[in-house]
Amino acid sequence: MVVASLLAPARINRTANIVVSLIYTASVVAAMVGESWAYYILGSVIEVVLLLTIARIAWTWPRRPRSDPRAQVATPTHPLDFNVR
Repeated sequence: MVVASLLAPARINRTANIVVSLIYTASVVAAMVGESWAYYILGSVIEVVLLLTIARIAWTWPRRPRSDPRAQVATPTHPLDFNVR
């Protein structure tokens, strides 16, 4: 999934992150039903919260059209990057 999210276009990446995280959330919740160990319940709850956070971030990620001149602005460099532009 990491390679796919690095190589896929933004539209496909957004859709894949939303769909996969929601399907995986449903499978975690289904596996959690009937579980009695607190360790597995806590781990499943944390996993569900993280998966829903991924879906929410993918859903609300800002979209800029390519015609927007602000979309062409270079991103700031890292403070330790000594490359002069």
